[in-house]
Amino acid sequence: MTGRDEPFEVLPGEGISEARFGEPRTLHRERLGDHVPFERFPGSVLDSYYDMTLILTYDASDRLIEIDMSDSIDVLWRGISLAGRPLGEVLSNLENEGFSPDEFELESLRFSALGLSLYTPAPEELDEDVKHVILGPIH
Repeated sequence: MTGRDEPFEVLPGEGISEARFGEPRTLHRERLGDHVPFERFPGSVLDSYYDMTLILTYDASDRLIEIDMSDSIDVLWRGISLAGRPLGEVLSNLENEGFSPDEFELESLRFSALGLSLYTPAPEELDEDVKHVILGPIH
C-alpha cells in the first residue's frame, strides 16, 4: 500500500503538480508529508514518499532536478497510463500522440521532448511492463 490513491499526472518539463522542477526540498516535504531520506550513492540525499512510490532527487542547492515514480501507482500523461503496463502498449500510445523515444540508456527509453524516460528491466521485450517513469526538465 502506497498511502496514495490518486495517480500522478505528468507535466512535461515541469514535473508533477505536487513537485515541480526547481522547487525547494522544504516545500515538497511540507506538501507531501511523511518521507524517508536516503542515499543512492555517497553524498546524495534523496527523499522517498509513499513507500518508495515517489523518489525526488535534488541538486546541491536542494532544488528538484529529477522525479522517479514506480509502477505501484498510476502515472498518467494525457490520460495515458505510463507505468505498470507492457512497454509496447505504452510506446504505441505515445506514438499515437506523436512522440517516439530518441535515446536509449541503460534500461530506459528517453523521450527528450517530454522530459521523461520509461524504465523496464528488458527494454527489447515489448511485453515487459514499464516499472518506473523518470522525469527531468526539458533541455
